[in-house]
Amino acid sequence: MYDERNQRSFQFKKHEVQPESFILAPSHAPEWVNEREKLWNEVEKVEKRWTSQLSREVLIAIPNDLNREQQRELVELYVQSQFVDKGMVADVNIHRDKDHNPHAHIMLTMRPFNEDGTWGEKRPFTGELNENGKKIYKDNPWDNKENVQLWRNEYQELINKTYERLNLERRFDLRSYERQGKEQLGTVHLGHMAAGMEKEAQKKALKEGVEYQPVTTQGKLNADIQKANKELSVYQQELAKSNTKIIELEQKKKEMEMDIRRSLEKSGLWKAMSPKEKTSIMYVRNRMKQDVNLSVALKCQTQFENWERSLSNKANDLRNEMSVINQSKKLYQEYSVSPDNTIAKDRAKIQLERLGFSVSNYLNEEKARTENFNKDLASFKAEKEKFIENKAKVNEAVKVLEGVTINQAKILYNDNPKLKDFPIVEVDKLVQEFRASVTLFLYKMQKII
Repeated sequence: MYDERNQRSFQFKKHEVQPESFILAPSHAPEWVNEREKLWNEVEKVEKRWTSQLSREVLIAIPNDLNREQQRELVELYVQSQFVDKGMVADVNIHRDKDHNPHAHIMLTMRPFNEDGTWGEKRPFTGELNENGKKIYKDNPWDNKENVQLWRNEYQELINKTYERLNLERRFDLRSYERQGKEQLGTVHLGHMAAGMEKEAQKKALKEGVEYQPVTTQGKLNADIQKANKELSVYQQELAKSNTKIIELEQKKKEMEMDIRRSLEKSGLWKAMSPKEKTSIMYVRNRMKQDVNLSVALKCQTQFENWERSLSNKANDLRNEMSVINQSKKLYQEYSVSPDNTIAKDRAKIQLERLGFSVSNYLNEEKARTENFNKDLASFKAEKEKFIENKAKVNEAVKVLEGVTINQAKILYNDNPKLKDFPIVEVDKLVQEFRASVTLFLYKMQKII
Protein backbone atom coordinates (compact mmCIF):
# COMPACT_ATOMS: atom_id res chain seq x y z
CA MET A 1 0.00 0.00 0.00
CA TYR A 2 1.40 3.43 -0.98
CA ASP A 3 1.64 6.22 1.63
CA GLU A 4 1.29 9.55 -0.21
CA ARG A 5 2.37 11.70 2.75
CA ASN A 6 5.68 9.89 3.28
CA GLN A 7 5.98 8.69 -0.34
CA ARG A 8 6.62 5.11 0.78
CA SER A 9 5.14 1.73 -0.09
CA PHE A 10 4.31 -0.82 2.63
CA GLN A 11 4.19 -4.58 2.18
CA PHE A 12 2.42 -6.42 4.99
CA LYS A 13 3.80 -9.70 6.30
CA LYS A 14 2.72 -12.95 4.72
CA HIS A 15 0.32 -15.21 6.58
CA GLU A 16 -0.02 -18.97 6.49
CA VAL A 17 -3.69 -18.44 5.59
CA GLN A 18 -4.66 -15.47 3.42
CA PRO A 19 -6.54 -12.95 5.64
CA GLU A 20 -10.10 -12.14 4.66
CA SER A 21 -10.24 -8.38 4.16
CA PHE A 22 -13.15 -6.04 3.47
CA ILE A 23 -14.31 -2.50 4.11
CA LEU A 24 -17.69 -1.51 5.54
CA ALA A 25 -18.90 2.07 5.19
CA PRO A 26 -22.07 4.11 5.80
CA SER A 27 -24.43 4.37 2.84
CA HIS A 28 -23.88 8.12 2.62
CA ALA A 29 -20.06 7.85 2.52
CA PRO A 30 -18.33 8.54 -0.84
CA GLU A 31 -17.43 5.60 -3.09
CA TRP A 32 -13.67 6.05 -2.67
CA VAL A 33 -13.78 4.82 0.95
CA ASN A 34 -14.01 1.28 -0.43
CA GLU A 35 -10.47 1.61 -1.82
CA ARG A 36 -8.14 0.88 1.13
CA GLU A 37 -5.16 2.89 -0.14
CA LYS A 38 -7.34 5.88 -1.04
CA LEU A 39 -9.20 5.71 2.27
CA TRP A 40 -6.17 5.93 4.56
CA ASN A 41 -4.42 8.53 2.41
CA GLU A 42 -7.55 10.70 2.67
CA VAL A 43 -7.57 10.16 6.44
CA GLU A 44 -4.04 11.54 6.63
CA LYS A 45 -5.03 14.52 4.48
CA VAL A 46 -7.99 15.53 6.65
CA GLU A 47 -5.91 15.40 9.87
CA LYS A 48 -3.77 18.55 9.86
CA ARG A 49 -2.05 18.32 13.24
CA TRP A 50 1.06 16.14 13.47
CA THR A 51 -0.19 14.75 16.82
CA SER A 52 -3.57 13.68 15.39
CA GLN A 53 -4.73 10.12 16.00
CA LEU A 54 -5.47 8.61 12.59
CA SER A 55 -7.39 5.47 13.50
CA ARG A 56 -8.81 3.34 16.30
CA GLU A 57 -8.27 -0.44 16.37
CA VAL A 58 -10.65 -2.96 17.87
CA LEU A 59 -9.50 -6.59 18.15
CA ILE A 60 -12.10 -9.34 18.62
CA ALA A 61 -11.78 -13.10 19.01
CA ILE A 62 -14.08 -15.19 16.80
CA PRO A 63 -15.69 -18.47 17.93
CA ASN A 64 -13.81 -21.28 16.21
CA ASP A 65 -16.80 -23.62 16.12
CA LEU A 66 -18.45 -21.47 13.44
CA ASN A 67 -17.59 -22.06 9.80
CA ARG A 68 -15.96 -19.30 7.75
CA GLU A 69 -19.21 -17.95 6.31
CA GLN A 70 -20.77 -17.81 9.77
CA GLN A 71 -17.65 -16.14 11.19
CA ARG A 72 -17.70 -13.43 8.53
CA GLU A 73 -21.43 -12.86 8.96
CA LEU A 74 -20.92 -12.46 12.73
CA VAL A 75 -18.09 -9.95 12.27
CA GLU A 76 -20.00 -7.99 9.61
CA LEU A 77 -23.13 -7.72 11.77
CA TYR A 78 -21.11 -6.57 14.77
CA VAL A 79 -19.03 -3.99 12.90
CA GLN A 80 -22.06 -2.67 11.02
CA SER A 81 -24.22 -2.20 14.13
CA GLN A 82 -21.57 -0.81 16.50
CA PHE A 83 -19.44 1.38 14.24
CA VAL A 84 -20.59 1.76 10.62
CA ASP A 85 -24.23 2.64 11.38
CA LYS A 86 -22.87 5.41 13.62
CA GLY A 87 -20.91 7.00 10.79
CA MET A 88 -17.49 5.34 10.92
CA VAL A 89 -15.69 3.47 8.14
CA ALA A 90 -14.28 0.08 9.18
CA ASP A 91 -11.33 -1.68 7.53
CA VAL A 92 -11.70 -5.32 8.63
CA ASN A 93 -9.13 -8.12 8.42
CA ILE A 94 -9.98 -11.63 9.64
CA HIS A 95 -6.92 -13.77 10.51
CA ARG A 96 -7.16 -17.57 10.62
CA ASP A 97 -3.46 -18.61 10.80
CA LYS A 98 -4.25 -20.81 13.79
CA ASP A 99 -7.39 -22.96 13.88
CA HIS A 100 -7.83 -22.35 17.59
CA ASN A 101 -7.40 -18.58 17.40
CA PRO A 102 -9.41 -16.91 14.60
CA HIS A 103 -9.69 -13.18 15.24
CA ALA A 104 -10.48 -9.91 13.48
CA HIS A 105 -8.60 -6.61 13.40
CA ILE A 106 -11.06 -3.73 12.96
CA MET A 107 -9.43 -0.43 11.95
CA LEU A 108 -11.84 2.50 12.35
CA THR A 109 -11.66 6.05 11.09
CA MET A 110 -11.60 8.68 13.83
CA ARG A 111 -14.14 10.87 12.07
CA PRO A 112 -17.67 9.93 10.99
CA PHE A 113 -19.16 11.01 7.68
CA ASN A 114 -21.86 13.67 7.53
CA GLU A 115 -25.17 13.05 5.77
CA ASP A 116 -23.80 14.89 2.70
CA GLY A 117 -20.75 12.57 2.42
CA THR A 118 -18.19 14.99 3.87
CA TRP A 119 -15.90 14.29 6.82
CA GLY A 120 -17.55 15.10 10.13
CA GLU A 121 -16.05 16.50 13.32
CA LYS A 122 -14.28 14.24 15.82
CA ARG A 123 -16.11 16.08 18.57
CA PRO A 124 -19.75 17.19 18.14
CA PHE A 125 -20.42 20.93 17.84
CA THR A 126 -22.52 22.35 20.71
CA GLY A 127 -24.05 24.99 18.46
CA GLU A 128 -22.47 27.74 20.57
CA LEU A 129 -19.49 30.08 20.17
CA ASN A 130 -17.02 31.26 22.80
CA GLU A 131 -16.17 34.89 23.53
CA ASN A 132 -13.64 34.85 20.65
CA GLY A 133 -16.25 33.67 18.17
CA LYS A 134 -14.82 30.15 17.93
CA LYS A 135 -16.96 27.01 17.96
CA ILE A 136 -17.36 25.17 21.27
CA TYR A 137 -17.14 21.37 20.96
CA LYS A 138 -18.21 18.59 23.30
CA ASP A 139 -15.91 15.74 24.34
CA ASN A 140 -15.49 13.02 21.73
CA PRO A 141 -18.08 10.35 22.70
CA TRP A 142 -15.93 7.68 21.00
CA ASP A 143 -13.18 8.27 23.61
CA ASN A 144 -15.46 7.33 26.51
CA LYS A 145 -13.85 4.42 28.40
CA GLU A 146 -17.30 2.93 28.99
CA ASN A 147 -17.47 2.15 25.26
CA VAL A 148 -15.15 -0.82 25.77
CA GLN A 149 -17.59 -2.55 28.11
CA LEU A 150 -20.51 -1.57 25.89
CA TRP A 151 -18.83 -3.06 22.80
CA ARG A 152 -17.99 -6.25 24.76
CA ASN A 153 -21.60 -6.60 25.89
CA GLU A 154 -22.97 -6.07 22.38
CA TYR A 155 -20.54 -8.62 20.94
CA GLN A 156 -21.46 -11.15 23.60
CA GLU A 157 -25.17 -10.67 22.86
CA LEU A 158 -24.63 -11.01 19.11
CA ILE A 159 -22.60 -14.23 19.53
CA ASN A 160 -25.32 -15.75 21.70
CA LYS A 161 -28.05 -14.74 19.23
CA THR A 162 -25.99 -16.41 16.48
CA TYR A 163 -25.72 -19.64 18.48
CA GLU A 164 -29.43 -19.54 19.25
CA ARG A 165 -30.26 -19.04 15.55
CA LEU A 166 -28.01 -21.99 14.64
CA ASN A 167 -29.64 -24.16 17.35
CA LEU A 168 -26.35 -24.53 19.24
CA GLU A 169 -26.51 -24.95 23.00
CA ARG A 170 -23.27 -23.14 23.75
CA ARG A 171 -23.55 -19.60 25.22
CA PHE A 172 -20.91 -16.93 25.88
CA ASP A 173 -20.51 -14.63 28.88
CA LEU A 174 -17.50 -12.33 28.55
CA ARG A 175 -17.73 -11.20 32.18
CA SER A 176 -15.41 -12.69 34.77
CA TYR A 177 -16.90 -15.32 37.09
CA GLU A 178 -16.69 -12.75 39.90
CA ARG A 179 -18.78 -10.21 37.97
CA GLN A 180 -21.25 -12.96 37.08
CA GLY A 181 -21.67 -13.66 40.78
CA LYS A 182 -20.27 -17.17 40.41
CA GLU A 183 -17.93 -18.76 42.90
CA GLN A 184 -16.01 -20.62 40.21
CA LEU A 185 -12.36 -19.94 39.54
CA GLY A 186 -11.34 -18.55 36.18
CA THR A 187 -8.71 -20.34 34.10
CA VAL A 188 -5.56 -18.54 32.96
CA HIS A 189 -4.83 -17.53 29.38
CA LEU A 190 -2.50 -20.02 27.68
CA GLY A 191 -1.05 -17.81 24.98
CA HIS A 192 -0.26 -19.09 21.49
CA MET A 193 3.00 -20.84 22.48
CA ALA A 194 1.55 -22.76 25.43
CA ALA A 195 -1.60 -23.56 23.45
CA GLY A 196 0.53 -24.99 20.65
CA MET A 197 2.51 -27.17 23.08
CA GLU A 198 -0.68 -28.49 24.69
CA LYS A 199 -2.16 -29.28 21.29
CA GLU A 200 0.93 -31.27 20.34
CA ALA A 201 0.76 -33.13 23.69
CA GLN A 202 -2.87 -34.03 23.01
CA LYS A 203 -2.02 -35.39 19.56
CA LYS A 204 0.87 -37.42 21.01
CA ALA A 205 -1.32 -38.88 23.79
CA LEU A 206 -4.01 -39.82 21.27
CA LYS A 207 -1.45 -41.46 18.99
CA GLU A 208 0.11 -43.47 21.85
CA GLY A 209 -3.29 -44.37 23.31
CA VAL A 210 -2.58 -42.83 26.73
CA GLU A 211 -4.42 -40.25 28.79
CA TYR A 212 -3.50 -36.68 27.97
CA GLN A 213 -1.63 -34.81 30.69
CA PRO A 214 -0.87 -31.05 30.50
CA VAL A 215 2.80 -30.26 29.82
CA THR A 216 3.00 -26.50 30.42
CA THR A 217 2.74 -24.62 33.72
CA GLN A 218 -0.38 -22.83 32.53
CA GLY A 219 -1.94 -26.05 31.27
CA LYS A 220 -1.33 -27.84 34.58
CA LEU A 221 -2.77 -24.89 36.52
CA ASN A 222 -5.89 -24.87 34.34
CA ALA A 223 -6.37 -28.61 34.87
CA ASP A 224 -6.28 -28.07 38.65
CA ILE A 225 -8.75 -25.16 38.35
CA GLN A 226 -11.14 -27.20 36.21
CA LYS A 227 -11.03 -30.06 38.70
CA ALA A 228 -11.81 -27.68 41.59
CA ASN A 229 -14.67 -26.09 39.63
CA LYS A 230 -16.15 -29.51 38.91
CA GLU A 231 -16.24 -30.31 42.60
CA LEU A 232 -17.70 -26.87 43.34
CA SER A 233 -20.38 -27.36 40.69
CA VAL A 234 -21.79 -30.37 42.53
CA TYR A 235 -22.15 -28.25 45.66
CA GLN A 236 -23.79 -25.36 43.77
CA GLN A 237 -26.33 -27.62 42.10
CA GLU A 238 -27.53 -28.75 45.52
CA LEU A 239 -28.16 -25.10 46.50
CA ALA A 240 -29.94 -24.08 43.28
CA LYS A 241 -33.69 -23.51 43.82
CA SER A 242 -36.49 -21.85 41.90
CA ASN A 243 -38.34 -18.83 43.26
CA THR A 244 -41.74 -18.10 41.70
CA LYS A 245 -41.71 -14.39 42.50
CA ILE A 246 -38.27 -13.87 40.98
CA ILE A 247 -39.34 -15.70 37.82
CA GLU A 248 -42.40 -13.43 37.55
CA LEU A 249 -40.33 -10.29 38.06
CA GLU A 250 -37.73 -11.48 35.54
CA GLN A 251 -40.52 -11.94 32.99
CA LYS A 252 -41.93 -8.51 33.75
CA LYS A 253 -38.51 -6.93 33.37
CA LYS A 254 -37.97 -8.64 30.01
CA GLU A 255 -41.37 -7.49 28.77
CA MET A 256 -40.60 -3.89 29.76
CA GLU A 257 -37.26 -4.01 27.99
CA MET A 258 -38.79 -5.29 24.76
CA ASP A 259 -38.59 -3.16 21.64
CA ILE A 260 -41.43 -0.61 21.62
CA ARG A 261 -42.90 -2.07 18.43
CA ARG A 262 -43.20 -5.53 19.97
CA SER A 263 -44.69 -3.97 23.12
CA LEU A 264 -47.22 -2.06 21.05
CA GLU A 265 -48.06 -5.17 19.03
CA LYS A 266 -48.58 -7.15 22.22
CA SER A 267 -50.91 -4.50 23.67
CA GLY A 268 -52.84 -4.17 20.42
CA LEU A 269 -51.91 -0.49 20.00
CA TRP A 270 -49.75 -1.15 16.94
CA LYS A 271 -52.74 -2.19 14.83
CA ALA A 272 -54.61 0.94 15.89
CA MET A 273 -51.81 3.20 14.67
CA SER A 274 -51.94 4.96 11.34
CA PRO A 275 -49.35 4.12 8.65
CA LYS A 276 -47.80 7.55 9.31
CA GLU A 277 -47.34 6.80 13.02
CA LYS A 278 -45.86 3.36 12.32
CA THR A 279 -43.47 4.80 9.74
CA SER A 280 -42.30 7.49 12.17
CA ILE A 281 -41.48 4.98 14.93
CA MET A 282 -39.66 2.63 12.56
CA TYR A 283 -37.68 5.57 11.12
CA VAL A 284 -36.41 6.54 14.60
CA ARG A 285 -35.61 2.90 15.34
CA ASN A 286 -33.60 2.48 12.13
CA ARG A 287 -31.80 5.80 12.52
CA MET A 288 -30.82 5.32 16.17
CA LYS A 289 -30.06 1.59 15.69
CA GLN A 290 -31.58 0.60 19.04
CA ASP A 291 -34.88 -0.26 20.64
CA VAL A 292 -37.18 2.75 20.69
CA ASN A 293 -38.65 4.49 23.73
CA LEU A 294 -39.36 8.13 24.48
CA SER A 295 -35.79 8.82 25.69
CA VAL A 296 -34.35 7.48 22.43
CA ALA A 297 -36.84 9.49 20.36
CA LEU A 298 -35.97 12.67 22.27
CA LYS A 299 -32.26 12.05 21.62
CA CYS A 300 -33.10 11.69 17.93
CA GLN A 301 -35.04 14.95 18.11
CA THR A 302 -31.98 16.65 19.64
CA GLN A 303 -29.86 15.37 16.75
CA PHE A 304 -32.30 17.02 14.33
CA GLU A 305 -32.12 20.27 16.28
CA ASN A 306 -28.33 20.21 15.87
CA TRP A 307 -28.77 19.34 12.19
CA GLU A 308 -31.15 22.31 11.82
CA ARG A 309 -28.56 24.66 13.34
CA SER A 310 -25.97 23.25 10.95
CA LEU A 311 -28.30 23.92 8.01
CA SER A 312 -28.87 27.46 9.26
CA ASN A 313 -25.10 28.06 9.35
CA LYS A 314 -24.76 26.66 5.82
CA ALA A 315 -27.60 28.93 4.62
CA ASN A 316 -25.85 31.96 6.10
CA ASP A 317 -22.59 30.96 4.42
CA LEU A 318 -24.38 30.61 1.07
CA ARG A 319 -26.08 33.99 1.44
CA ASN A 320 -22.77 35.63 2.28
CA GLU A 321 -21.09 34.00 -0.70
CA MET A 322 -23.88 35.09 -3.05
CA SER A 323 -23.61 38.65 -1.69
CA VAL A 324 -19.83 38.63 -2.24
CA ILE A 325 -20.18 37.44 -5.85
CA ASN A 326 -22.85 40.03 -6.65
CA GLN A 327 -20.84 42.79 -5.01
CA SER A 328 -17.72 41.75 -6.93
CA LYS A 329 -19.61 42.06 -10.23
CA LYS A 330 -20.54 45.66 -9.46
CA LEU A 331 -16.99 46.49 -8.36
CA TYR A 332 -15.47 44.92 -11.47
CA GLN A 333 -17.90 46.89 -13.65
CA GLU A 334 -16.88 50.04 -11.80
CA TYR A 335 -13.20 49.15 -12.23
CA SER A 336 -13.67 48.49 -15.96
CA VAL A 337 -15.39 51.81 -16.77
CA SER A 338 -13.26 54.02 -14.53
CA PRO A 339 -10.36 55.89 -16.18
CA ASP A 340 -6.82 54.79 -15.32
CA ASN A 341 -4.98 56.42 -12.43
CA THR A 342 -8.18 57.55 -10.73
CA ILE A 343 -9.32 57.09 -7.14
CA ALA A 344 -12.46 55.28 -8.33
CA LYS A 345 -10.45 52.66 -10.25
CA ASP A 346 -7.98 52.14 -7.39
CA ARG A 347 -10.82 51.90 -4.83
CA ALA A 348 -12.63 49.27 -6.91
CA LYS A 349 -9.42 47.22 -7.25
CA ILE A 350 -8.71 47.30 -3.50
CA GLN A 351 -12.28 46.29 -2.62
CA LEU A 352 -12.17 43.43 -5.13
CA GLU A 353 -8.97 42.12 -3.55
CA ARG A 354 -10.59 42.27 -0.11
CA LEU A 355 -13.35 40.03 -1.46
CA GLY A 356 -10.76 37.52 -2.71
CA PHE A 357 -10.63 38.52 -6.38
CA SER A 358 -7.85 39.85 -8.59
CA VAL A 359 -8.63 42.29 -11.40
CA SER A 360 -6.21 40.53 -13.75
CA ASN A 361 -8.03 37.18 -13.56
CA TYR A 362 -11.45 38.27 -12.31
CA LEU A 363 -13.60 36.61 -14.96
CA ASN A 364 -12.09 33.13 -14.39
CA GLU A 365 -12.21 33.52 -10.61
CA GLU A 366 -15.81 34.73 -10.66
CA LYS A 367 -16.82 31.83 -12.91
CA ALA A 368 -15.14 29.25 -10.63
CA ARG A 369 -16.70 30.68 -7.47
CA THR A 370 -20.13 30.84 -9.09
CA GLU A 371 -19.87 27.18 -10.16
CA ASN A 372 -18.83 26.16 -6.64
CA PHE A 373 -21.65 28.24 -5.19
CA ASN A 374 -24.24 26.57 -7.45
CA LYS A 375 -22.88 23.13 -6.54
CA ASP A 376 -23.01 23.93 -2.80
CA LEU A 377 -26.52 25.39 -3.20
CA ALA A 378 -27.80 22.23 -4.92
CA SER A 379 -26.27 20.05 -2.20
CA PHE A 380 -27.78 22.27 0.50
CA LYS A 381 -31.26 22.10 -1.05
CA ALA A 382 -31.11 18.29 -1.25
CA GLU A 383 -29.96 18.03 2.36
CA LYS A 384 -32.62 20.47 3.55
CA GLU A 385 -35.34 18.56 1.72
CA LYS A 386 -34.21 15.33 3.39
CA PHE A 387 -34.11 17.10 6.75
CA ILE A 388 -37.64 18.52 6.44
CA GLU A 389 -39.09 15.16 5.40
CA ASN A 390 -37.51 13.21 8.25
CA LYS A 391 -37.93 15.89 10.93
CA ALA A 392 -41.69 15.46 10.60
CA LYS A 393 -41.28 11.72 11.20
CA VAL A 394 -39.20 12.28 14.34
CA ASN A 395 -41.68 14.79 15.78
CA GLU A 396 -44.53 12.37 15.05
CA ALA A 397 -42.65 9.55 16.82
CA VAL A 398 -42.07 11.74 19.89
CA LYS A 399 -45.77 12.60 19.97
CA VAL A 400 -46.80 8.91 19.78
CA LEU A 401 -44.27 7.78 22.38
CA GLU A 402 -45.28 10.53 24.78
CA GLY A 403 -48.75 8.97 24.82
CA VAL A 404 -47.30 5.49 25.30
CA THR A 405 -45.09 6.69 28.18
CA ILE A 406 -48.05 8.31 29.94
CA ASN A 407 -50.04 5.07 29.65
CA GLN A 408 -47.09 3.04 31.00
CA ALA A 409 -46.73 5.42 33.94
CA LYS A 410 -50.44 5.19 34.76
CA ILE A 411 -50.20 1.38 34.85
CA LEU A 412 -46.97 1.26 36.86
CA TYR A 413 -48.07 3.91 39.39
CA ASN A 414 -51.74 2.89 39.65
CA ASP A 415 -53.05 5.94 37.79
CA ASN A 416 -51.67 8.32 40.41
CA PRO A 417 -53.38 11.74 39.87
CA LYS A 418 -50.08 13.55 40.52
CA LEU A 419 -48.69 12.21 37.24
CA LYS A 420 -50.53 14.88 35.25
CA ASP A 421 -48.56 17.58 37.12
CA PHE A 422 -45.22 16.28 35.84
CA PRO A 423 -43.60 17.28 32.51
CA ILE A 424 -43.46 14.38 30.05
CA VAL A 425 -39.66 14.11 30.47
CA GLU A 426 -40.12 13.60 34.22
CA VAL A 427 -42.81 10.99 33.59
CA ASP A 428 -40.36 9.12 31.35
CA LYS A 429 -37.78 9.24 34.17
CA LEU A 430 -40.33 7.72 36.54
CA VAL A 431 -40.85 4.82 34.13
CA GLN A 432 -37.08 4.32 33.84
CA GLU A 433 -36.70 4.47 37.65
CA PHE A 434 -39.30 1.75 37.99
CA ARG A 435 -37.35 -0.45 35.60
CA ALA A 436 -34.15 0.22 37.54
CA SER A 437 -35.84 -0.65 40.85
CA VAL A 438 -37.03 -3.99 39.39
CA THR A 439 -33.47 -4.75 38.28
CA LEU A 440 -32.06 -3.84 41.71
CA PHE A 441 -34.65 -5.97 43.51
CA LEU A 442 -33.85 -8.96 41.31
CA TYR A 443 -30.15 -8.54 41.97
CA LYS A 444 -30.65 -8.44 45.76
CA MET A 445 -32.97 -11.46 45.73
CA GLN A 446 -30.49 -13.47 43.68
CA LYS A 447 -27.76 -12.59 46.22
CA ILE A 448 -29.96 -13.82 49.05
CA ILE A 449 -30.58 -17.14 47.33
